[in-house]
Amino acid sequence: MRSELALLLEGMPSLNQRARGLPGLNDDCGFGQRRNRRVALGEETSLATKVLHNIGYMYRMIPVANRWSQRFAHLKYCKTCNILVCAKIAAMTNQQFKAGRAQARLTQMQAAKRLGLSQPYLSQLERGQRPVTPELARLATKVFGLPPTLLPVHETTTTSEVSDPSRLARQLSGLGYPGFAHLRSEQTNPAALMLQSLVQRDLEVRLTEALPWVLGTYPDLSWSWLMGQVKLKDVQNRLGFLVGMTKEIAVSRGKFRSALEPLSAVEVKLEHSRLAREDTLCRESMTAAERRWLASKRSPLARHWNLLTGLTVDQLSYAT
Repeated sequence: MRSELALLLEGMPSLNQRARGLPGLNDDCGFGQRRNRRVALGEETSLATKVLHNIGYMYRMIPVANRWSQRFAHLKYCKTCNILVCAKIAAMTNQQFKAGRAQARLTQMQAAKRLGLSQPYLSQLERGQRPVTPELARLATKVFGLPPTLLPVHETTTTSEVSDPSRLARQLSGLGYPGFAHLRSEQTNPAALMLQSLVQRDLEVRLTEALPWVLGTYPDLSWSWLMGQVKLKDVQNRLGFLVGMTKEIAVSRGKFRSALEPLSAVEVKLEHSRLAREDTLCRESMTAAERRWLASKRSPLARHWNLLTGLTVDQLSYAT
């Protein structure tokens, strides 16, 4: 995607688009000069798809003009920065960025210096005049000491994508999971890690066992984004089962008490979209004999969510 877009932007003329007679554009929304193929990541709105569509027609590439406008429909044009913005990435909001700086008790000058920005640019960020890119969000999370729930998440995860187990373990270590405390940590948003794990056909047991801990430790994660994604990928039963397990830990073991209320609200919403088809908890490779055994021996919670799994709260070391 990025390489194609880079080639697209590189082919744009250096002269003002309006002067070249490109229809539908004016001085406020045109690409005035050739840009450095930058793709900013935020949520500004304007006429990106219209720009791309008209560029195709200007270069007499009518067959590809419509394809461009559809393929890059998620891109928005940021008038202030004169750059394209990817709306498919949920990044830190400008308000969260400003609140993070205030929480860290840094002045704009101090924060700008630590982030490698100018003070006027940082001021524009806090006023919502410029998007907070994922790279900047990651740096701000580290500099301001913010929770990983503010890190950006992307919507490109597919059910056929196989994740590196060692990387998932490092990401769990970065979230503070005690089972992988000895590993080199890697920053990630807990909602993104949950989605990446849930869509796996086969996930290592040690990683599956860590997922209820993530839900209990980060009850304020991006639930609206996560639930929307699991429904699109038909793995809401897996998430519903893990939410139920985390609630059971909170009620019977006295842990994750603060997560009980938000998890209960999520469980109600997932209940409305519960699938009737039978699934596994990220163990698609199990044999037919295993499936028959689990169908009769699984827990009531697993039966309710139509999952073939033998995972119970008693098997989780952090639940004791």
